[in-house]
Amino acid sequence: MSDLAENVTTKQTNGLKQSHVFSVALDESTDVNDASRLAVVARYHENNHIYEELSCLLPLHDTTKAEFCVHLLVIFSKQDIDLNKLFCVTTDGDAAMIGKKKGLVKLLENHVQRKLLSFHCIYTRRVYLQRPHL
Repeated sequence: MSDLAENVTTKQTNGLKQSHVFSVALDESTDVNDASRLAVVARYHENNHIYEELSCLLPLHDTTKAEFCVHLLVIFSKQDIDLNKLFCVTTDGDAAMIGKKKGLVKLLENHVQRKLLSFHCIYTRRVYLQRPHL
């Protein structure tokens, strides 16, 4: 099972490296054990396909925007992914994420030295259809 997970990670890392641009969606949440986690979903283009996959799920000991930014920079740095290819960030709209001077998006913009396209979370509601009883 771990070989399969390593293969998926390697495939995603190679895809992010080869892609001209990519975007990330970030969401910080607390699980049932009161442990904060940062989910990072990357979206990129490779071989005429668009991929959208969970890049990492990071435990957070503090919920500051600086910690979010550091974790994000470290994870992409470890994978040798050029963060300058980042063009869009989607977040949950929390002040730690979108603050005008010290929010995560602003810190990322400072890192890449340009404006990033940013969105407040795009929520899609799943509708479950039930089969009619015959």
